[in-house]
Amino acid sequence: MDLIMSHQAGHLNTVAVSGTALTDEHLKNIKRLANKLVLAFDGDQAGFKASQRGINLALGMGFDVRIAKLPNDVDPADLILENSENWSNSVKNARHVVDFCLEVLESRGFEPRKFKMEVQNLVLPYIANLKSNIEQAHFVNVVARKLSIDEAPIWSELKKITVENPGIQSAQNNEFTEIPETIKGVRSENLLKKIYGFILWQKEIA
Repeated sequence: MDLIMSHQAGHLNTVAVSGTALTDEHLKNIKRLANKLVLAFDGDQAGFKASQRGINLALGMGFDVRIAKLPNDVDPADLILENSENWSNSVKNARHVVDFCLEVLESRGFEPRKFKMEVQNLVLPYIANLKSNIEQAHFVNVVARKLSIDEAPIWSELKKITVENPGIQSAQNNEFTEIPETIKGVRSENLLKKIYGFILWQKEIA
């Protein structure tokens, strides 16, 4: 319904995943059409947490990933039904995922040490996956100012983070490359054809 309502509200360049996570294959298809990716989740941000790997993949592909902020307990369809202009403004004012996360964490009123740990766990992986070194430097500076610390420990922590790469299974040494699903499908189909041919051959010689 979010997708249908978005199209009815005039946002025709809207797509949605159904029953699955945002994958590298989805992102490769989108990359052919656009470099900016605006993501929208329900107001409780549960979908945002579930999509962290997809966001990291998008950042690693060079997408400008932004998050459209929605009111609590409101999804895009509800917002459009109430006032389609509000949805348009949410998309127009979408914040970069790093800025969005920092804003959300700041709003939760964590004590200083807890705030630093939350930023380390949630925000730094996104910065590590940025394809542009200039963007990385920009957001390291932003985080350093937010935490009131020097940039050096932030850069040190970034070096410890494994960057998300589509198709790479091992988080430690990248020795195992995952076989794409399309290749698996072709191999399975070929194997079934061989088995079926063998069965027919057995019947012919029986």
